[in-house]
Amino acid sequence: MYEPIAKEADLAKPPARAFASRRRDSVSKRFAALKTAAQLFLEKGYRPTSLNDVARRLHITKPALYHYFHNKEEILLGCYRWGTAMEESYGNHGINSAPNLGVASPRR
Repeated sequence: MYEPIAKEADLAKPPARAFASRRRDSVSKRFAALKTAAQLFLEKGYRPTSLNDVARRLHITKPALYHYFHNKEEILLGCYRWGTAMEESYGNHGINSAPNLGVASPRR
């Protein structure tokens, strides 16, 4: 089992804000990059999204992004793990109990 990627309080913070301070912990910054990449993957698709797009949305440089992830595939794997962890965590309570990630819930 994977350890939680982020606390529920971290989900409410705007991702770019995590990089506003150099003193902020690397876990928060890594999660902010992951969250931003996931949003871009949903908006544009995986292939068209570049690491430059992710860095630009976070207001950081591409080399700064490489400090947290080696490549786009590692980010995709992180998104998969995050989604799996959320599904396990909220699966028994229904989709309405999941935190708002800025993405519309599927209609049923």
